[in-house]
Amino acid sequence: MGTNCNALRVLQIISGNRYFGGISALLYNVYSHIDREQVQFDFLYPYISTNGIYKEKIETMGGRVYELGITGNKVDRKAKLYPGIRQFLKEHPYEVVHINSGNLLFNLIVSKAARDAGIGTIIVHSHNADAANESKLKQRAIGALKPLLDRQLTARFACSDEAARHMFTEKAVAGNGVTVVRNGIEVQRFLYDEQARGEVRRRLGIENKHVVGHIGRFCPQKNQVFLIRVFARLAETDQDAVLVLIGDGETQEMDRITSQIKQLNLRGKVICLGTQTDVERYYQAFDAFAFPSAWEGLGMVLVEAQVSGLHCVASEAVPRAADVTGNVAYLPIGEGDVDLWVEALRKTMTFDRASHDREAAAAGYDIDSVATGLLRRYLSMTETGAGTE
Repeated sequence: MGTNCNALRVLQIISGNRYFGGISALLYNVYSHIDREQVQFDFLYPYISTNGIYKEKIETMGGRVYELGITGNKVDRKAKLYPGIRQFLKEHPYEVVHINSGNLLFNLIVSKAARDAGIGTIIVHSHNADAANESKLKQRAIGALKPLLDRQLTARFACSDEAARHMFTEKAVAGNGVTVVRNGIEVQRFLYDEQARGEVRRRLGIENKHVVGHIGRFCPQKNQVFLIRVFARLAETDQDAVLVLIGDGETQEMDRITSQIKQLNLRGKVICLGTQTDVERYYQAFDAFAFPSAWEGLGMVLVEAQVSGLHCVASEAVPRAADVTGNVAYLPIGEGDVDLWVEALRKTMTFDRASHDREAAAAGYDIDSVATGLLRRYLSMTETGAGTE
């Protein structure tokens, strides 16, 4: 696939900050596999790009990465968001704008700016579900904003049924007005690889260890603080236990976790590796995968872990659609649930390792199928694709 000056150019707007997260990974994967002779992507980050590590590759494929560089506290950023997006779209008109966020207010502001800038096709894609600790006041506010969002958009996408209900009105969800787009992955990339397992474990010095792995942005949503408590209890009775954390995140949250590791005397037992572009190799090195998120729209890393043959322990806040193998134990994440997690992790570490690519593909997570489906939807919503479906 090359580039075509006549290809439909879709602007992907992403709410993320400087840390490369699941939404950025998904869109980069889709862009890598979509027919770029027909559809091209550009990426707009209102704040600081989370696709910086792939910027050169995106540009080589014909895409562009833009940053508005909006700064300030949360209130300041929201105040600058509407005029910034509207001005950008006035200067860079697109036929299709695809807004990717789990934040309803962000989606409302950006879709309103796109509508006022004259954009014809506006897609809002929900990538998150309800936070478990949302107050009743916030829930009422969300309920009041949903109809306003409905008036701005052209199409509704969601990564799961839970994410759809979080973002859109009951009428839209019940009336089949939301298209569920699975978070596609390159299933073949995550197949179990014994050689990679040995190489990574030797490099990290964990050849004979019992390795619990976690991949996720450091933030309250991903709940690494709870995972550290679980691991500390596990390490009390398993001297060979090691926890590997992959990801970057908010400075305050990372400092909090670093302090927690020191207080619990876990230095040398918890390995923080930062963001990695070859995460598929690290899944091979794990013996179990832990995913204690406080809330999730889906949890793409959970699917990746299962494809690599891992058994997983996840919080009850993670959608059941992420369990494609039956090898996920769902548990609560309350203060008194630490021992449940310790016992579950012990059990998940002993099994015969085997890849589960077929199960993931059958559940709709194959990236080629996802990219083809999105291409058809983009074209069908524009004059470019009239009669393509």
